[in-house]
Amino acid sequence: MPADLALAPQPRDLWLRLKALVLDSLTSAHSRRAYGAALEDFYRWSTASGWPGFNKATIERYRAALEERHLAPSSINIRLSAIRKLANEAADRGVRAGARRGHRAGK
Repeated sequence: MPADLALAPQPRDLWLRLKALVLDSLTSAHSRRAYGAALEDFYRWSTASGWPGFNKATIERYRAALEERHLAPSSINIRLSAIRKLANEAADRGVRAGARRGHRAGK
């Protein structure tokens, strides 16, 4: 995952568009459900945490939070895979570290 990506603070509609791109790229209905739930869990956690950004440190904190919830390693890996796919979609669309509402990479 690119270490310099940040989605925060982004409006909910951008989050939903990126999430939809992730889900639309999956062929399995089971994968779409699992990734959708995983991304919503991350969104809830990150907003409850004051939206700490979307970078390696945040993902490491999220992983620690998942481990504290005693989730199985396979469940944690699914969540992290969904986040990795989201990061790739964000990077493809120019969402970058320090991005603010209405600003994209190169603007």
